[in-house]
Amino acid sequence: MSVRDIVLNYLRQNGYDGLCTDDCGCGLDNLQPCGYDNPIGPFDCVPAYKHTREKGCGGAYGQSFPHEWYSQEKPK
Repeated sequence: MSVRDIVLNYLRQNGYDGLCTDDCGCGLDNLQPCGYDNPIGPFDCVPAYKHTREKGCGGAYGQSFPHEWYSQEKPK
């Protein structure tokens, strides 16, 4: 079992959706897309919850698509 496996298991068992820092966040299905060399991303990452805004960022030609982000705060 790798450190990454241990972190994923912990996050899943405790109801988290991913990791975040002040600058970024990632979900369990795409953990560590940032490309850091250590197995779980930067050491300042903390367990996080996923938040979604149904009408988020405007795309090309004015269409709207869901906007997602990760935070330590539980969604309401």
